Amino acid sequence: MKQLLLFKILHEAISFKFIRFYFCFGILIFSYNSFGQVNPDSLYKKWKSTKLPDSTRANAYLKYITQNYIGKKTDSAYLMTNNLLKFCTENKLRLQEADAHSVIGNILSSLYDLKNALVSIKKSLAIYKNLNHKKGVIKANIEIGSIFMNSFKFNEALEYFDESLKISKATKDTLNIAKSLLNIGNVYSNKFKIKEATEYFNKSLSFAKEVNDLNLQTLLYTKLGDNLSRQKKYNEALEYFDESLKISKEINNKYEERNTLFSISMVYFNLEKYHECINYSNKCINLTKKIGDRTYYVPSLYNISDSYKALGNINAAYKYLEKASSLDNQIASFDASKDLEKMELSKIRLRDSLLNHQKQLKLKSEIEKSNFQKRTILIGLSGILIAVLLIAYIIYKNTKRKQLQAEQEKEIELQKKEKLLKNIELSTIDAMIEGQEKERQLIANDLHDDLGAIMTTIKLNINALKETHTPELLEKTNQLIDSAYNKIRGVAHVKNSGVIGKKGLLVAVQNMAQKISETNQLQIEVKDYGLEERLENSLELTLFRIIQELITNIIKHAQANEATIHLTNHKNSLNIMVEDNGIGFNLKSSKTGMGIKSIDKRINHLNGTLTIDSDTNNGTTVIIDIPL
Repeated sequence: MKQLLLFKILHEAISFKFIRFYFCFGILIFSYNSFGQVNPDSLYKKWKSTKLPDSTRANAYLKYITQNYIGKKTDSAYLMTNNLLKFCTENKLRLQEADAHSVIGNILSSLYDLKNALVSIKKSLAIYKNLNHKKGVIKANIEIGSIFMNSFKFNEALEYFDESLKISKATKDTLNIAKSLLNIGNVYSNKFKIKEATEYFNKSLSFAKEVNDLNLQTLLYTKLGDNLSRQKKYNEALEYFDESLKISKEINNKYEERNTLFSISMVYFNLEKYHECINYSNKCINLTKKIGDRTYYVPSLYNISDSYKALGNINAAYKYLEKASSLDNQIASFDASKDLEKMELSKIRLRDSLLNHQKQLKLKSEIEKSNFQKRTILIGLSGILIAVLLIAYIIYKNTKRKQLQAEQEKEIELQKKEKLLKNIELSTIDAMIEGQEKERQLIANDLHDDLGAIMTTIKLNINALKETHTPELLEKTNQLIDSAYNKIRGVAHVKNSGVIGKKGLLVAVQNMAQKISETNQLQIEVKDYGLEERLENSLELTLFRIIQELITNIIKHAQANEATIHLTNHKNSLNIMVEDNGIGFNLKSSKTGMGIKSIDKRINHLNGTLTIDSDTNNGTTVIIDIPL
């Protein structure tokens, strides 16, 4: 049982490997347990969204990393956090930069690179102090103190833990007071000052209860139980372990439940209750398998082996010793071959048979050979699996890249089409405005040059009639009035003539159709009936925009290569029909877009009607009737 007692002591106080693992893990829990579980897809979308503030994106990415990669994919977590650090530095996000340094420090600490971990966390501490971010300063002090404790520099560790406790009390941060007291207790426990450690653990427990932090409570109950066990107060220790076990099950904290099960198995071994020891060791092993963390797997196997040995069941003891030996990668100071030799000698003495000893040695050799073969097969299969995954990943990345490239090309093409339609609209409007100006200029010239002169002559004749009432003058004046009337009719006739009408709606639509057809994306045919004369200018402009919006929808959504525009003047009404040979859509299931809503509003404003006829894969026909 010596190796089990050694493991327990090393785990709590001396062994660099286990202390390093334990406290690194503790740093991560205490630093980031405030991050609730958030959907990883939503976090990653926030990080990628350039529309959100940079600070929001950085916080989301940090949550994404700590939630999905810390403790699971350490290398990926390190690379991603360095990427985040670069982003924060470039965008001057000082608080998020400090958080990133802190995460990097914790990752390096989990990889046993304590020197560089200390450098990173001290950088985060400096930034937190500069920002006067008290919680950040507390967190960084706890993390630095933990690194010093892992390096067995207990006095330096106490300085940082005392500082975190001081700031926590000043800011009345009850939770961090509890954490600081816990870490100070850890230092005294590692220095084998059980009385002082117990005092700090009890103080921490009272604060943990005050804020109802059950994770912290279950950890402290286990530590208090361990201290009692080290003082050989086993029954009292079991009471604390039972309380820890109860809380850890209640909050589904499987890690602490596993730790407590191992501590209970140790107590029962010391009480020489070997069956209970075996029972709790098996529970510890089963839970270890579920959570995928084998910290207590090998020690529990040794625990069971020594319990069976104490019960006199040498076969079972040997079986579990073999399992433990093949998995013993965690305790470097444990000499498996010597313990195996001791076990073999014990069995020789019990069986008193050299032949039996030789058989067991042969069996051991066969087991080792079998294990070697299994390991070889496992390594080969792992290599094949890695190769397959790598190939699959490369194929996936290429596919995604091609999809992204196709989407980008489609977007560029759509932007080109939209720009073309916009240019057509602007050129059409400019042409209409230019035509209106020329028309106004022509009318103004006619009125000034011809009609003005006639009206002046009429005025002179009327003045002359006041003095002389001659029939000749009266007849001449009447002729001048007829001439003025005919001139006015001529101006009105010119305004509505077919010559000017050719520059109106029909020509604008034909020009638009021609320009779009020249792109070879969509061929548009324009058919007109009875549009020899122009309509009112504002009406023509509204109708042109409606037709343009319908053509835009065809280009964007219909995937058509042919379209036809029918313009028919029925004297009392104008009929517009736009049809295409595209994919169409289901009128019942499809939602009405902004384009159709805009068209419908314009038509309602003109007291017109809108009819849409479409079906999937059968094209679309839009019919508009406008009263004149």
